[in-house]
Amino acid sequence: MCPKAAPCAALLLALAFLLAVACAPARGPLSDRELAAAAAWEPTRWAEGKATALIVMDMQKANMPIFDQDRVVAAIQALVREADAAGSPVVWVYSNDDDSRPGEDRFELAPEFSPAPGHIRLVKTGTSAFSGTGLGDALKERGVGRLVFCGVSSNECVKATVEASYFDGWLTVVARDAHSIPVRAGSAEPVTGMNARWAADRRVQLLETEAIRFD
Repeated sequence: MCPKAAPCAALLLALAFLLAVACAPARGPLSDRELAAAAAWEPTRWAEGKATALIVMDMQKANMPIFDQDRVVAAIQALVREADAAGSPVVWVYSNDDDSRPGEDRFELAPEFSPAPGHIRLVKTGTSAFSGTGLGDALKERGVGRLVFCGVSSNECVKATVEASYFDGWLTVVARDAHSIPVRAGSAEPVTGMNARWAADRRVQLLETEAIRFD
């Protein structure tokens, strides 16, 4: 027991502050620890001459509608056109979960999208598109060193896959205007929250769709 109430209270407040910093919420600004990790980070898989791939996350019927759907769909369509024009790999990631099972209509992509024959289709059972899907090997086989991310959900599967990307050394880009969350979440705040985090993180390049190039 603390001999004096005031010092004890101050100690408890200090401990609470340190815990809050260490466990900063995923939607808020980066903690000091995250900023330090970002400062030391290098894109080890990137080198001049390597290709760029587009990763489209979970744009399935089960996740529709999403916030700002018209804008996000148009942005993703533009990214796909740019990637195709440059001959860059396009990867469509599908989530296999309780809401969307292979063979069900809800599992399929929203009607605005139609993968081309040369595009890659991957099915994941977790949040990260790198977990158990072979995505990393597929990208390495194609000489990819830079990844562009879009799709849903901003603060879940997109976030987890973006983190896996830079942790593994890929040069990582997020299209600021081409990701969202389902409207059933109740608020679009996680979208702006994740953009704020990515803008503060040097491991991520946060760009508008019109500024992203694949050549």
